Parts: sequence; C-alpha cells; structure tokens
Amino acid sequence: MNRHKQQDEKCECAACNGLDVKAWEEDMMEENGWFIHMVGSEDPETETGFNAHTHGLEKTFNHLNLQIIVPLPQDCIGNIFSGIVKKIKSGTVFEIGKNYDEIIKGYLIKIVQTKECNRDVLRVILPDPNGNLEFDEIDDKYKSQYEKTKWAIDND
Repeated sequence: MNRHKQQDEKCECAACNGLDVKAWEEDMMEENGWFIHMVGSEDPETETGFNAHTHGLEKTFNHLNLQIIVPLPQDCIGNIFSGIVKKIKSGTVFEIGKNYDEIIKGYLIKIVQTKECNRDVLRVILPDPNGNLEFDEIDDKYKSQYEKTKWAIDND
C-alpha cells in the first residue's frame, strides 16, 4: 500500500515537506536520547492504520520503545509519550499488563507488549471516552488496541 497521497494531493509527511529525516533523527537522539515517528493513516502493520512509536528508549534508557495506535493529534501523542519517558527517566520500568495513572490526567493507561517492525515494543492502551480501559469494558472502537499483543495471546 502506498503511504503517500496521489500526486495531485499534497502529502503532509516530513520527508515530502523537505525535512532531512535522518539528520533530524540524529539531532533528536543527541538532544533527547529518543524521538517519535508517526504514520498517519495507512500503516498496514496496525489494526487502525495509525502508528505512533518511539525510537531510542532501549539504547538511552534500557527500556522497550512505546507505541500508540489510536489516531490522535501529534501534540497529544507527544504529551503522552513525554509523560511516560519522564517517568522512565526517574526510574519507573513500565511492566506488561499493568495499569498506570499520572500519564493522562484523570485516566488510566495499560501497557501491553507487541511487535512493531519486528521489534518488541510496549503498546500504550488508551481508555475510551468514558474512561474504560479493560478489554471486556472498553468501547468496541478501542478494542483493536489489544489485537496482536502478548496480552491478547495470554488471554485467549
């Protein structure tokens, strides 16, 4: 599947807008020790087509990288990942199957394990608009977050 729009449509990705992605990644690693990639709506590897994920956490903090597949605005994704990385920097090791607060004000998140481009990552399960997080309670639109995860295999 082609990830870019048709030629007559303007592609909004960083590479098509002139960003030297490799240089940017190197700068982010040097400056922060990690960075975020976002694939907007056509990623065949995820259940939603959306794939926001981190790079560098394993190298810098000895912690699995993160993934979110719920389509959210870039600033929301950045805030969630930044909140998690802040906790990682302070010594928190996010564990598979556990719920965590203090990342999204007033809501819990759950951490599960999955594969993203053949690497193990921790998928951040986000609650539905009513705050439901557990598979048997969460709105059907949000259940796909659990697909293709270690949680799904263990709870089959």
